[in-house]
Amino acid sequence: MKSYWCFVFVLVFSFAFIANLSAQTNLVINGDIEMIEPGFWQKLNGTTECTWATDEKAATFNSRRSFKIEKSAASADVIGWKSDNNANKLWNNAVAATYSFSFSAKTSGVNTSPANDDARIGVRYTFYDESASLIGEKYVWVDQSTADTDWSDYSDGLLVSTVPEEVYAELIMGKDATGTVWFDNVGCGSDPWSMGIFNGDAE
Repeated sequence: MKSYWCFVFVLVFSFAFIANLSAQTNLVINGDIEMIEPGFWQKLNGTTECTWATDEKAATFNSRRSFKIEKSAASADVIGWKSDNNANKLWNNAVAATYSFSFSAKTSGVNTSPANDDARIGVRYTFYDESASLIGEKYVWVDQSTADTDWSDYSDGLLVSTVPEEVYAELIMGKDATGTVWFDNVGCGSDPWSMGIFNGDAE
């Protein structure tokens, strides 16, 4: 009889434990390994337009993937990829400094001679302070003088005079931009070094 009640107790406890676990938030992102998306990046206002691509990648050693955006018509907002906050991620520790930006990009069938920023394609780098106020911003645009450009390298820089608490890179097609663009090897680094972009090579 005693063993019967022990069995009932264990059974009830097991059900309660499983129910409690199922009600909890999953702390492991992509624990089922089903999401086909690059780590440390999220889609920005897009779903099917943004893919983690293998059809094109920058001509660098051992490169296998890139960030791809395809847009056939105007959209309500920009479409693209946005990095995690890299200011203090893992071993990063962003400081007030001069930041260098770099990336590679390839275009196919994109709109040419954009009349304004809404029709442009590029990378937006943003810096925010501890109160979430914008303290630095730089757009680095890709070449849209022709509809098709092979992989090209782009770079620029910005002095950020306040210690940033948030640093993002956004790979964007403006809401009026169309065509296909691939981004790879997205960089953002300070001098002296204090941070970089995690998984900027899309690998």
